[in-house]
Amino acid sequence: PTGAHVRAQVTARVANVSYEDGPVLHSNRTHLIFWQPAGSALTFDPGYIDTVETFLRRVAAASRSPTNQYALTGQYHDSSGPAAYASRYGGAILDTDRLPASGCHEPSTGPAWTVCVTDSQIESELARVIHANRLPTTTNDIYFVLTPDGLADCEDSTSSSCSLGGRATGYCGYHYSLENNVSYAVIPYNAIADHCQSDNPR
Repeated sequence: PTGAHVRAQVTARVANVSYEDGPVLHSNRTHLIFWQPAGSALTFDPGYIDTVETFLRRVAAASRSPTNQYALTGQYHDSSGPAAYASRYGGAILDTDRLPASGCHEPSTGPAWTVCVTDSQIESELARVIHANRLPTTTNDIYFVLTPDGLADCEDSTSSSCSLGGRATGYCGYHYSLENNVSYAVIPYNAIADHCQSDNPR
């Protein structure tokens, strides 16, 4: 009725996470690789590295806490039981290895980055860093490869699926695994107006 306050009733629905027969992480150790290639003039913003490191340190410090969103990982399970919020921080490396030849091209819907590497080129670089620094390669180790402003990446040389390639065709990041089953995630620079979850102006 006009002028009356109408209260909408909201009913919560409980639903289990669908299990697709894959393994889950029962614990993890996170590692950061900041690729800032020497001679490329591509750099991270001041404070960028410290901010990301602080985040993962806090995630690890609050491990097993029921008070943040990571406590929900117990919804995921495999034949060994539920996952756990059991995280450790393994540290960061500033990788200054030079860029390989561009293996792809950022689509015109992207931020006009002219340097582009493919996933296979990123995998090769990650494997080199792990080997050179004698980093651990257990199935619980997760490597995050972060790239600076100006460095694009695409799934392959066809450049049909690329970082920040537009809201309809691009991605904000992805995760995969090396041949030895070590997990990794690629996180392109995302402080670009109108792209991904960032609302920071350039």
